[in-house]
Amino acid sequence: MILFSQPVGLSAFTGNPQMNLPAGYELFLSRLPQLEVVFGVGGIQLFPISALEAAQAGYAVGPQGQSLCGEAEGQWKSTWTVIGIETSLGDPIFVDSTSPESPVFSAQHGEGAWSPIPIATSLGTLAKILAEYGVMAEYRESLENLEEDNPKCVAFVERVEKLNDGKIKNEFWPSMLAS
Repeated sequence: MILFSQPVGLSAFTGNPQMNLPAGYELFLSRLPQLEVVFGVGGIQLFPISALEAAQAGYAVGPQGQSLCGEAEGQWKSTWTVIGIETSLGDPIFVDSTSPESPVFSAQHGEGAWSPIPIATSLGTLAKILAEYGVMAEYRESLENLEEDNPKCVAFVERVEKLNDGKIKNEFWPSMLAS
């Protein structure tokens, strides 16, 4: 099932100094047909701009508003902004503003240290992957079980690799097909 939501404009963003929204983020959201793709018990949910400040809690910002960012390995970086979650386990989906392409990552929470896994080379690439992931979600609804070796799954993983110009090892997206 695909859920539809309307993105909110940047006027709703209050300017939290712990957030580094990439240039073009509002345009990215406005071009998405939906902010959530439900896939079995999991999926991807992106947040509207109005929810981004609250989404930084527990990542960039602590309960009292203190910064949780640091530059040591395994610490949350000040250049990372949570833009969504993987809905099965609640792992964050975030962008890194140090690169003009705004690469997108995920990382397992509750591990004691952050080990980012790249999932898209840019926000534009993420939009294309999410469109294809939505098609896979619709396909999955018509089946009782979607096996990893299903030709459509294999083709999706290959397409994700191609969309990322072969720069990203596919750890994340095959796991998203298993939910």
